[in-house]
Amino acid sequence: MSVVGILIGFYGYLFPGNINLMILNLYHQKKYFCLAATTFIVLLFESLYCFFTLYFFSKINIEQNILQHLKTTAYILTMLMGIWMLLEKKEEKPTSKHTTYRGILSAIIHPQQIPFWLFIGVLFQNIIYVETNKLSLLSFVFFNAIGTLLILSLYAFGGNKLMTKLKIKMYQINKLMGAIYIIIGCILLLKN
Repeated sequence: MSVVGILIGFYGYLFPGNINLMILNLYHQKKYFCLAATTFIVLLFESLYCFFTLYFFSKINIEQNILQHLKTTAYILTMLMGIWMLLEKKEEKPTSKHTTYRGILSAIIHPQQIPFWLFIGVLFQNIIYVETNKLSLLSFVFFNAIGTLLILSLYAFGGNKLMTKLKIKMYQINKLMGAIYIIIGCILLLKN
């Protein structure tokens, strides 16, 4: 479970966005206290979204009718996320001081997190809920936070090199991930 949590946390923040660019920007401006505080905020809200979405999912796991609707919704949202990634235009994301404000706001109000964790809960429910207690879920949340911290640290310390490498392949990676999301969503929806 620990490896899965770390990988999901790492993957969740791999693609450049407001949060990653904020971390990169703060490190390059040598605002280390602000960097530590905002990293804490990101990890806190990532963990809260993860815990409450998966906890809610585990509680309704007993209600088969609700669970079935929730799974179907998660599969459809996964397909829609894949379509969105396929249709998204390539754009450069500049770093500026406004990136910090957008990054913090994105960490606190992160509407993509709920469908993301809903999908993760459906996809990995046998791994996350091996034990039906809160300790199992808390351990998953902890390891997810470690994965998130790892990718944010990578952006902070090696951000320019990482951004250069990702910019070259980002468009292709986005299209590939979009196609994978659509395929996974379709397969799960058909099996449903």
